[in-house]
Amino acid sequence: MRYAICTTDPDTIADAREAGFDAVEVNVQTLIRPYDPEPVFEEALAPVLAAGLPIEAANVFLPKDLRCIGPDAVPDRIAEYAETVCRRLARAGASLLVFGSGGARQRPEGWPKEEFSGVCPLIPNPAFAVPLPAPAARAYRILASLFCL
Repeated sequence: MRYAICTTDPDTIADAREAGFDAVEVNVQTLIRPYDPEPVFEEALAPVLAAGLPIEAANVFLPKDLRCIGPDAVPDRIAEYAETVCRRLARAGASLLVFGSGGARQRPEGWPKEEFSGVCPLIPNPAFAVPLPAPAARAYRILASLFCL
């Protein structure tokens, strides 16, 4: 069995390494910073990598305001966002993207329940706006894992 810790704090990562942990799972919003310029991402990444455990996974793929279902879904923005996330994850050494993102996947108020499977856009369903993050994940050899909420 292998153990990972979910954090982006370099001191916590160093302590986890000393305690025998094998890897780190980071938060996309905290470390990958898809909306920030590359130098900001690189500056945030350096101390995490220097802490001594490999980054293998990331969670919180989509922020709440980047809706992937319903009438407010923005497929083009999400596709561009997914490309940035997956490219930066590959740069960080990660190979797993956990797609929880409860706020972004929440059924919009007034949207008929029969049009919503409650799963995610990775599974074909006419209720969803776009099959994400599959194209970008495939391009950067990132496994996208659905976290069932």
